[in-house]
Amino acid sequence: MKKMFVLASLALIGVACSKNDDNVAVYNGGGNNGGGNKAISNSTISGDPFITEEPAVFPTQKEGTDQEYDLTTYTVENNKVKSVVIDNYVNGQKVNNETITTNVTYNAKGLPSKLEQTQDTETRTIEYIYNAKNQIEEIKATHNNTTTKYIHEYDAQGRLSKMTFSATNEQPYTITYEYPTANTVVEKNSTNTNESLTYTFENGNLTKKVLERFYQGKVIGSAVEEYKYDTTIKNPDASLELKLVDLNYYLEEDRYSPERSKNVVTEITKSGTDGQYELPKRISATYTYEKNDKGYPTKKTETKAGNTPKVTTYTY
Repeated sequence: MKKMFVLASLALIGVACSKNDDNVAVYNGGGNNGGGNKAISNSTISGDPFITEEPAVFPTQKEGTDQEYDLTTYTVENNKVKSVVIDNYVNGQKVNNETITTNVTYNAKGLPSKLEQTQDTETRTIEYIYNAKNQIEEIKATHNNTTTKYIHEYDAQGRLSKMTFSATNEQPYTITYEYPTANTVVEKNSTNTNESLTYTFENGNLTKKVLERFYQGKVIGSAVEEYKYDTTIKNPDASLELKLVDLNYYLEEDRYSPERSKNVVTEITKSGTDGQYELPKRISATYTYEKNDKGYPTKKTETKAGNTPKVTTYTY
């Protein structure tokens, strides 16, 4: 159950935070940005038109069973997330050498500039470099004297259009992002020119993800995932700020996921085709929730066929 201690990223950051009337930490710009306390748009910083600019909340999260679970806690100082700690418990006892700690530092504009993660004797860092428009220009990750870089490029509308990866002793590759409609983005990886990923959004929620495989310009197979949501419950994992400091975010292979949408996902179905036959649609996961009076979940139960239900509790 313990998450891998890995540092790699395709993406995204938050901005400086303040407090709203409900005493919830909210990132809405900060620092001197062209004079005064002018807010910096999350979408502008990330170059992502599908980012949901939801208020940031940082609940303590317990994931697992009563005896074996991960416990995630956040430390906020001067309205900024300074650290996030993930402790692993086995038989109800904390396993000390498995604790993962991330410390966050900020630049003069209040933008995250460095993450430093430690587990036992290991340390990894990520550094964010911004361009003149406060967009991420480069992400640099360092571990065991190896440096990995992600260079970002943007189109005329300020949207992320290309990411170039390079690392010591590894072959460089690029990922491109195209926006054929107002609610879709197509992702292509140079390591496999015969595949593409298409994401579809509705009201801040990822509703469909389609992986297509091609041969001589024709689709020879596809894998489709579709998602349903409870729009009465806000997702505490949706904000850029939590994505920034959540270690799990850096482990996700895909840029978008239902777990990061505006609302909480309730059902995932899978279908597709092998080029000749349609594969039957099946429900791969269902989620049920309990919520508080502010519309945030206090408990999530994830059920997958053949697996023990996984429970996550949230304390605000």
